[in-house]
Amino acid sequence: MSSALQGAVLALALASTACAGSIEKFPLKEPVWRDSDRHAFAKEPEEYFSPFAWDGANQLVFRPVSRFLAVDPLGEATNVNSVDEVPDSSWFRNRIGLPFAKGGPEMPLDEFENGACVTEPLDPAGPWTVTGAKPNGFNPGFIIKAANGFRYLIKFDGTTQGVRPTAADVIGSRIYHAAGFYTPCNRVVYFDRGILQIDPEAKGENADGDEEPLTQRHLDTVFSKAQVLPDGRYRAATSLFIDGKPLGPWTYEGKRSDDPNDVIDHEMRRELRGAYVLAA
Repeated sequence: MSSALQGAVLALALASTACAGSIEKFPLKEPVWRDSDRHAFAKEPEEYFSPFAWDGANQLVFRPVSRFLAVDPLGEATNVNSVDEVPDSSWFRNRIGLPFAKGGPEMPLDEFENGACVTEPLDPAGPWTVTGAKPNGFNPGFIIKAANGFRYLIKFDGTTQGVRPTAADVIGSRIYHAAGFYTPCNRVVYFDRGILQIDPEAKGENADGDEEPLTQRHLDTVFSKAQVLPDGRYRAATSLFIDGKPLGPWTYEGKRSDDPNDVIDHEMRRELRGAYVLAA
């Protein structure tokens, strides 16, 4: 065998060895279908607040520029299993991807239609007890306790966009639920104002945002920004209250230092990256 041919054979052998060494190997066991991120811990995380203006400026300007200057490519998401799917977790439930990967039943059509709603719709006949109101701000509304014992947030369309806000609220919640996110039960309701009664302990906001006893004056402010139907009723979006204490929004990068279960940098989560597509 000539020296040239021997060199070619040696080079081919070395190349084959290098390729074989680069293949990623996984253990012979079932893929991770659920992330165990619900372990109990003692100290309750603090409530987080991010001003809307700062959040927008950070996501649109500061964060992209800082990452560009740092030459910091994200790379692939890290919270995927061996079949390249996102496991179920406290963040996300893979309602479409996991049944397909596991060969299980697909999401029923009625779940697509109803989203997170599993209770009977709010009774428009009432009575509804108003327990709080937010007459100021971009989306004024109020909170009620219905005859079924559940609490709901009531929001209106405003006077300039027709029914688009309430329709988008309901349709958007269905899309996000099907995609895998945890959403509240949002529905549309038509009701007469006469079914409302104010809880004596209810609080509202004055023009400065300070709390004060709730009166019909606060509700007048809310209803002044609602559309009245020809029959005198109002159209509104209802959002069923979720159990638990709100802790504020999550951030698009880093982890919560006061949550031991939050171990994956948020910018490395595939479900949050996918949320950009839904929000576009």
